[in-house]
Amino acid sequence: MKKLLCVLLVLFSLFSVSFADLPDVSGLSKDELLELNVIINNLLFEHALPDGVLVPSGSYIVGVDIPAGDYRADTVSDVGGIVRVYESKEVSENSPLSYISERYLGNMWGTLVFRLTLEEGNYLYINSNSLKLYPYMGLLDMSVPKD
Repeated sequence: MKKLLCVLLVLFSLFSVSFADLPDVSGLSKDELLELNVIINNLLFEHALPDGVLVPSGSYIVGVDIPAGDYRADTVSDVGGIVRVYESKEVSENSPLSYISERYLGNMWGTLVFRLTLEEGNYLYINSNSLKLYPYMGLLDMSVPKD
């Protein structure tokens, strides 16, 4: 019983120390919390980027869900799909054929590698496949998939 109590006290002290370093965000407004969320998402994305960030099929707002930038995009499988970049979410909803760029994914030879440029406010749509994004390092980086 004493050992259990000692273990619990040690665990409690470890967790209380780690939580003591966290800032108190309880007084922030909804808008401030959303802004903080964007900053944290962008930092997490940039931290993982050198090893590649898996972006599943879906829709993303650049600058909110994904940081703006130049990326090397590798398809994860040879499953067909489409990647479209729109000027904004509004353009994608009102004029679905008015995209800035479009890329068909998947081919009979395996995965596809391409350059993907995303600007603040763009809307990224990925259908039926996933992308792994890396920092774009120039043409020599584009020759073979990283995985």
